[in-house]
Amino acid sequence: KNEWIEIPGATPRIVDESLWQRVQDILNDPQRISRRPTARNYQLGGRARCGVCGSAMVGQTVTSKRKAYRYYRCRHAYDKNTGRDCSARYIPGKALEEGVWAEVKRILANPDTVLTELEYLAGQKVDHAEVKRLEGELASLLAQEKRLAHLFTLGELSEDSLNQEASDLSGRRKMLKAKLGDLQRPLQPDPLTLDQGRLKRICQAVSAWLDGAEESERVQVLEALQVVVEATNESATLTGVLPVEPPKFITIEQTSA
Repeated sequence: KNEWIEIPGATPRIVDESLWQRVQDILNDPQRISRRPTARNYQLGGRARCGVCGSAMVGQTVTSKRKAYRYYRCRHAYDKNTGRDCSARYIPGKALEEGVWAEVKRILANPDTVLTELEYLAGQKVDHAEVKRLEGELASLLAQEKRLAHLFTLGELSEDSLNQEASDLSGRRKMLKAKLGDLQRPLQPDPLTLDQGRLKRICQAVSAWLDGAEESERVQVLEALQVVVEATNESATLTGVLPVEPPKFITIEQTSA
């Protein structure tokens, strides 16, 4: 049985217990579970933004002649329930994901790029205005999540739409929290003390690891780098940050190596 458990210092509840329980009852209905489609993975879920209007993009699978094709689409381009229009077209999922991954590998394999980022981080100070803006965005996302749950319980939102929207909001919330954490606890690396020969070897090792990374590991890397992709059918722009401490998913053995 699902129950609320109070944990000291935890994030406050997004929705009240009665609304949360109603959502759980609907989601766990045996008839709904039997009709659920097979889940498909979208590496850029919660990280892709529309290059035309700037809104979130969601993953969608289109089946033609019994063959499934994965795409990313602007949530306003084809969903008339959003109340907004966008002229953006579908973007092939595999092409976008592979293009993003190739750029991530190119950046992390280049010692000069890494050194430039470390020098930039070393001169950073706390931007209180940016902290306030990010806190406001987080509060807005929490309100959106509560509204989604409410619409779902009223039957005004399908389970598929709920899952897509919730996944997007969750991804955006993680990115905002990571950025906020970086701003509130700025790191002060000293690039002048780096052994550049060792840095080059590290970049080579990272590049080799990235070549063999599985899909779940790719998602973790994108999260560690706080990657955001703004894409159209013609081009894509990546933004992110370079962590100067090992991400949590990297083991002690991998870090040592």
